[in-house]
Amino acid sequence: VVDRSDVGTRFFADERNQALRGLRFTDELVALASEIDTRQPLSAEAESRWRLVESAWHERRATGSSLRVVYDRPSEMIVRGMLG
Repeated sequence: VVDRSDVGTRFFADERNQALRGLRFTDELVALASEIDTRQPLSAEAESRWRLVESAWHERRATGSSLRVVYDRPSEMIVRGMLG
């Protein structure tokens, strides 16, 4: 889902409500990750998003509140948002 609309290409399947809980990567993600031109940007994007996940976990443990993230159009990045 992007901006409340379904997208044509799925890169993972949300199976957290299945017997074996988790996210399953699709063949489309594997194919994208194997392309030479996309390896570096995908690696940087995955690392950036993982840092946001870790920040959210830390924020939740430290304060009991959620971390807000927003999409920054100029940089095309998902970044930590300001609360309030």
